[in-house]
Amino acid sequence: MADNEYDAVVIGAGTKSLVTALYLQAYGGLKTCILETRHELGGCWHWQDGPAPGFSLDVHATVMWDWYFLPIHYDFPNFEEYGARFLYHPGAQGIIFRSSDDYLATYHRKYDPTGELTAKELARFSEKDAETFLKIEKTYVEPGGRKDVFLQQAYSLPAEPDQPELMDIWMMNYLKRPDAVYDERLMRMSGLQGLREIWEGVPIRCLLLTTLPFLHMGPDDAFGTAALSFALPFSREMNFVVGGTHMIAHSMIRLFVENGGKFYSKNEVDKIIIENGEARGVRLVDGTEVRAKIVVSGVDPYQLCFRLIGDGHVDMKVVKKIDNLERTWQAGISGVMLAIQEFPNFKASKYNPIFQGGMHGIIVWNRPDEMECYEEFAELMRGKEHENPQIIDMMHQTAIDPTRAPQGKHIISAGALGHVVSAHNEREWINYRRGLAEKLLKVFQDVAPNMTWDNVIDYVVFSAWELSKLKVNMPFGNENIIDWIPSQSGKFRPVPEWAAHRIKPIKNLYGTGAGWGTPPGASCCQGYTCYKAIAIDHGLRKPWEEKNRPW
Repeated sequence: MADNEYDAVVIGAGTKSLVTALYLQAYGGLKTCILETRHELGGCWHWQDGPAPGFSLDVHATVMWDWYFLPIHYDFPNFEEYGARFLYHPGAQGIIFRSSDDYLATYHRKYDPTGELTAKELARFSEKDAETFLKIEKTYVEPGGRKDVFLQQAYSLPAEPDQPELMDIWMMNYLKRPDAVYDERLMRMSGLQGLREIWEGVPIRCLLLTTLPFLHMGPDDAFGTAALSFALPFSREMNFVVGGTHMIAHSMIRLFVENGGKFYSKNEVDKIIIENGEARGVRLVDGTEVRAKIVVSGVDPYQLCFRLIGDGHVDMKVVKKIDNLERTWQAGISGVMLAIQEFPNFKASKYNPIFQGGMHGIIVWNRPDEMECYEEFAELMRGKEHENPQIIDMMHQTAIDPTRAPQGKHIISAGALGHVVSAHNEREWINYRRGLAEKLLKVFQDVAPNMTWDNVIDYVVFSAWELSKLKVNMPFGNENIIDWIPSQSGKFRPVPEWAAHRIKPIKNLYGTGAGWGTPPGASCCQGYTCYKAIAIDHGLRKPWEEKNRPW
């Protein structure tokens, strides 16, 4: 390491801390250094070769929403030129069933800006459902609507613990509107109960129920309807990154370095140096000390508290809250990534050609019955495996991005509900991984008959177990770092005392990552809001004020 003193040192180069480092260097004018344990930067914005030579796959973050990088687009005009380019399928999400010819397709907003195509699909099952969707869609996209308020909250520091959040205020006002689809009673219902009351068509109920595991909720958890209230318009904004999500990391790193930033991989931080109540730098595992006026941690709240900070610096009430964080939700997401010879020939495409390569994600259920989700979830909670699992998300990036596979070949992924790390020992996980590929391919064949083993070149399986080995911040294989539950979201995430990124009572120490903030996923939100906290505290440039943005 060339220098041992910086204005700011950032621990970890994950999706959030990399953004904070970029803003500290480019807009804060601070000499900034990133120290990363692994061999590469970018955290969940990374990829690997495979499953066979010439193929590439996203290991973790795959789906990117339209709004994930809005401040970066505004503040760094070269972001897209340096590799952050996005593609979308005309279809958003679709669901097909093994036991019948029923299917349902929804469409990306850029392909279906008015929502009329999606409404037409819903009307095949219920005219009322089509009207309901158009009401929800209008409320989502209108000026000052749900999306605008969501973005303002996502890219702003959280409300004080005793104050309502922006989305709460908006929702309270919305529920009073005469055109509101929801009311307070519905919002308290489980997803299963609420969807039955709101939607007449079974396929749309099934499609929306599949969203709950990604929010770490079960079909009968209270407030599930609230979580799903705007899931349908939200899902109409999903994109892929050309070449894979590692292109986001490449663009961020290039911007950081061009602005004078320094980074060092394979440099693990052992402790944060704290003197007289202030963070003064870090000590590496090899004993090297790196001094800094500001320290930003990108590790999860638990490791930050108990490993990097240690005893005697944080109030015991806060320590107890950190120790009590839920981070071992019982049902995770497991998946198989397949390198294949020819694209799946979906039977549903004879009814709607959008299913043949035009759909972002396809869900496969055994039968058109919302109780199937409940039954499979219940089995997982009892520690059992479903013999015919649902495919809760099947994606095929090479249908629109041929750069990820050799010419004429394809890569496709299929995800299913799975267990967390503690559910199995290492030998059981190895057996589980083998069985999962067999089970999912069997499901696959019923909806795309050419998906036999003869069509498979090779495959890899990803589960909570792989995540726990791969990601420093995910010892339990939890892709959200800590569970996404009401007591650990928004102004309470990870705990109220640290939610605004300031690691009280230690001065000049800040935390960021997916364990903070409003939205889950691999967006730049928490990295951006962490910079906001530092800019306010240290009088740094505020590009949102300079450019007259609401956030």
